[in-house]
Amino acid sequence: MDPSIPEDQKTIASDGSGLLYVKFERHCLMERLLVRVKKREKKQKKRPALTWEEWEEENDTCLLENYSDDLDLDILNVSLSETAEPPSDLLSPLLKYQKEWLAWSLKQEESTFKVGILADEMGMGKTVQTIALVLAQRELKKHSSILSYSPSASQELPTVKGTLIVCPVIGLMQWFREIERCTTKGSNKTLVYHGTNREKCTYKLEEYDFVITTYYTIEADYRTKKSKHNSKNSKPQVEIMDQKTDSTEKLSDDGSVDISARVGEDVSRRRSFLHSVKWDRIILDEAHYLKDADCNTARAVLALESSYKWALTGIPLQNRMNELYSIVRFLQAKPYAYHFCKDCDCKALDYSSFSTKCAQCHHKPARHFLWWNRVS
Repeated sequence: MDPSIPEDQKTIASDGSGLLYVKFERHCLMERLLVRVKKREKKQKKRPALTWEEWEEENDTCLLENYSDDLDLDILNVSLSETAEPPSDLLSPLLKYQKEWLAWSLKQEESTFKVGILADEMGMGKTVQTIALVLAQRELKKHSSILSYSPSASQELPTVKGTLIVCPVIGLMQWFREIERCTTKGSNKTLVYHGTNREKCTYKLEEYDFVITTYYTIEADYRTKKSKHNSKNSKPQVEIMDQKTDSTEKLSDDGSVDISARVGEDVSRRRSFLHSVKWDRIILDEAHYLKDADCNTARAVLALESSYKWALTGIPLQNRMNELYSIVRFLQAKPYAYHFCKDCDCKALDYSSFSTKCAQCHHKPARHFLWWNRVS
């Protein structure tokens, strides 16, 4: 036993199950909670407790209450006993554990989180499980209609019913074949958005149930559209005000009006094809492909918008914690994906938005911290 462990915490020994020093870890967690409570009490004399401080206390309390339970697989098995029957359009039968995941994922999308990670090993049927989720939700939303542009909210993207599946090139046709094999013929309309001539074709995204693309395609389209937009805005421009419509336009050096800068203009026109809509669901297959949240591919993926987000990965190990953070950042999981201010309640997903000072609270960037770094 480690001599640094208190005597009253040495009661648990190794029994081959890997549950070492559980009481000691619980003791450390309790000590950390008590220290934070004392610090918070001192700060509350000067100002009210901030939201992130309350979340931190709730997180520690939850860990303290469930620490030993989380290590008991029997308790976990009981909590996952609820199952859901596969949707009618799914031809492939689901095993018990897949029905359990389907029930959990449906509840997850109905909750406030609306995101999740499916990290089963290779060959466990993650593709079929995900297809089952899409079809099951479609049955639940049979009577819902597709949203479109609203005149009063022209800066918002149109919402489509489709699910965007992002995968490596090698998995592109595998997803297409699995959808065709596992679903009733004619029940789904699938688009494979890939290839050199993809932008020359005219697609109506609102018609498709599945849109399959690759990480490279998203990054290439995003980079091309962004560079064109930046080059257009690099010209010397002067803002002019239309007194009749109260809209602001930019006059370029050649005297022409820059229509893309018009306030109230559809933002989708300034975005790439896949970034021009808000998807019902985005699924990242082989999500560990995003190793760094700051790389160009990750930035392109993070710029996509959707109501639900799922990350699929069969890689249980990561070289660095930051590699796992890129998935957390994609899911926008609160509070782990956010940067918080130590002095107020402002928060942001990207540290770069602070630049020289925070646009929300005007505090310096050094006063902000990433929640993930506090718990990882």
